[in-house]
Order: sequence, then structure tokens, then C-alpha cells
Amino acid sequence: MSATFEEISRDSVQLPRSKRLALARFLLELDDPAEDMEASDLWHSIAEQNGKFDKRT
Repeated sequence: MSATFEEISRDSVQLPRSKRLALARFLLELDDPAEDMEASDLWHSIAEQNGKFDKRT
């Protein structure tokens, strides 16, 4: 059985901040798969500030 929107919403707000940001980024990229370098750099900067991201090589 698939989860309802309400269940997914409730579960997602209980995630740690870094996981919520990762989920938000994933959902936004579903809408626009073409990567915007400025937006990508901003996401990476935020993640690095939170100590949750290793720089790409």
C-alpha cells in the first residue's frame, strides 16, 4: 500500500534539517532536471555550512 500525502508530509517534517534540505532539493530537481549552476552552488554552500556535504571533485 502506498503512503498518503498526509503521511509523507508528517514523516518529512520529523526529519533532521539536513535530510529535509536534501528532500527539498530532490523534489525541486524533479520539477526542473536541468541543473542551474548558481542554485547548485548555493545548495552546496548551505550543505557545507551544515557539515553534511563533501565537495564534489
